[in-house]
Amino acid sequence: GMSAIETCRAIRAIRPDGAFLPVLHLGSLSLQERRNEALEAGASELLPLSIDPTELSLRVAALLRIRCEDVARRADLAEIRRVSGLKDDLVAFVAHDLRSPIASVLSLLEVVRGEVTDPAIQEDLEVARSSAERAREIAGDLLQARLLERGELSPARAPSAVDAIVADAIRTLDAAVQNHRTRIRVAKEGDPTFPVDVPLLRRAIGNLILNAVRHSPKGATVEVTIRRHGAALEIDVVDRGPAIRPEACDALSDTFSPAERPKSERRANGLGLFLARLVAEAHGGAVSVHDAPGGGALFRLRLEAAARRERVPGDRTAVGG
Repeated sequence: GMSAIETCRAIRAIRPDGAFLPVLHLGSLSLQERRNEALEAGASELLPLSIDPTELSLRVAALLRIRCEDVARRADLAEIRRVSGLKDDLVAFVAHDLRSPIASVLSLLEVVRGEVTDPAIQEDLEVARSSAERAREIAGDLLQARLLERGELSPARAPSAVDAIVADAIRTLDAAVQNHRTRIRVAKEGDPTFPVDVPLLRRAIGNLILNAVRHSPKGATVEVTIRRHGAALEIDVVDRGPAIRPEACDALSDTFSPAERPKSERRANGLGLFLARLVAEAHGGAVSVHDAPGGGALFRLRLEAAARRERVPGDRTAVGG
């Protein structure tokens, strides 16, 4: 009791998943309006009733091959997503379990440092302590990144002085800054008060500044600019190290991808930048990379006063740009 076009619409309505499902429409094609109606209903091909049976069989066989290939690709994609999810869960479990032994190592190092007087050994113990602290930070970044990816960690926003958050982040990097003899200059443009999750933003800013310090020449200056744009706030971190190719910005979309420039072999901290991107997205914004005026790289963290969309677990699509 349904026409061909009504049947086609009904099939499309119950199969909205995007999978390739070919529907052939056989009928009178003399009227353009009729052809347009069939295509609008979702017909894959329009064929005349007078079509040669052999040609019809060949067309059906070709469409079935495409259909089978689509089913196989979707099955492969589902398996890749499943394995990727297991990998991410395993990384999160390992990062969680590493925190206790790392804490024990740090505690013992503090005890030993208090008992040793030899300057050379004290220096070695400080290197060990710094390395253990870095391992703890990496484990923390892994856990936070996984929770943000899965939508299990929502930012607890409150109006905060972002310039004070930047200052706190810089203080946590004192050792790295001193080792590189780097100067950090902070500038403000407009009111820096903004609704943010303070711990998350502090970690993101710290990661961006640490990345800049590591790629700056010894004794160079890293510039941090806090800029208010109405309902948005931007934090620019500029270093005078090698520039980064525009296509390397894709590294921000992957957990462990480095951003690099072959000639200079510049490598950015993939995990740190990835976490910064997730923090920005949790605040409705994005992280982007630009050529810095005068040379170097500019990493821009943009925050919105209200999130533009909810993050879908497992979605690695960058927000904004």
